Amino acid sequence: MGLKASRRIPLFNGMIETRFLHYKVIAGSMRPVKPVRPLA
Repeated sequence: MGLKASRRIPLFNGMIETRFLHYKVIAGSMRPVKPVRPLA
């Protein structure tokens, strides 16, 4: 499973640098459906 944050929000908590990461969560797959090839 490859996760890639859609948004990265850097911020500082005192002297500590932190980041909020936003991930899209969906049911199923975001990959395009491959066309079905006929069987010869």
